[in-house]
Amino acid sequence: MDIVLNLPPALIIGLIVSTILPLLTGLVTTRVTNGSVKAVILAALAAATGLGTELLASVQAGTTYDLGTGLVLALTAFLVGVGMHFGIWKPVGASAGAQTLFTKNTAAPENKADVVHENPETKPSPPDILGADSDWFRPDLGDVRERLF
Repeated sequence: MDIVLNLPPALIIGLIVSTILPLLTGLVTTRVTNGSVKAVILAALAAATGLGTELLASVQAGTTYDLGTGLVLALTAFLVGVGMHFGIWKPVGASAGAQTLFTKNTAAPENKADVVHENPETKPSPPDILGADSDWFRPDLGDVRERLF
């Protein structure tokens, strides 16, 4: 009995491409794009990757094109892409970074503290969070205590 490990370069390239598919999806979408649209784009890119990988492998080996293998590779590319998105790219912020890579940030800053002031004398003073007007962040727990005890 002989055991052979055959990894055609086309399959390795397809696996590498499928790991970056979520980033490619982020490059062609924006943050406000609906999640279902992003999933369809990821599925289309995965289908192109899987079918293209099988085409490249069959041309390289000189064999006939196997549509079943191409569809299995497309499904595998989609599953790898979804796993990479939720397992690595989204937690480290790479997906969000890819979505803002080619966009211009022309909106006003969300926080006034993000505004850069050249003259420190005109910089607004921070709010007095320890003064008499700071009760806004202290919740009234009277009702909660009565319900709990």
